[in-house]
Amino acid sequence: MKRSIFLILFIITLSCNNSKEANKPIDENLTSKEITDEVAKELEIIMEFKTNKDAEISFMMDNIQVNEFQTKNIHLIEKVIPTNGTDKIVGKFGTNNISNKMTISLGNKEEKEFEIVSMRFKYGIDIVNITPKDLNNYFGFSKFSVLDTITHKIKTVTVDNAHYPKLYVRKKLWDDLHVKF
Repeated sequence: MKRSIFLILFIITLSCNNSKEANKPIDENLTSKEITDEVAKELEIIMEFKTNKDAEISFMMDNIQVNEFQTKNIHLIEKVIPTNGTDKIVGKFGTNNISNKMTISLGNKEEKEFEIVSMRFKYGIDIVNITPKDLNNYFGFSKFSVLDTITHKIKTVTVDNAHYPKLYVRKKLWDDLHVKF
């Protein structure tokens, strides 16, 4: 009888000690890289450009995974006007809103010339700066957008009475930003 009481008390004591171990903060055991990976990340885009016509520029991120059954789309739209100097658009998609389906629309009302002076993509601690010479490396162009490889200006064109100039983000950008889908 004494042995069984002693055994029960011993088991209770052990289980109480184990519960204290389980309640320790997990962060003590994480490396700095793991902590950085756990921090909520937000995609930020800063685009400096020039254009010769009014337009609605859109940064579009489609098929963002919400859960196993739902996806969402985020479209950031800004009206721009022609200027002699450089204009700037800043787009932020919110924390943890990322997908590999991203396009930039240059406005579909009328044909125009569009010059991207620079683009900066930031995701967490990773940054990719894109110059006009890098555009072909990081973007695909729709049949409505023609990139002049000498001047690096994008001329939008109408094809079969349609005008939908877009730039499609290539996989290289996501790789350089260390995005995991």
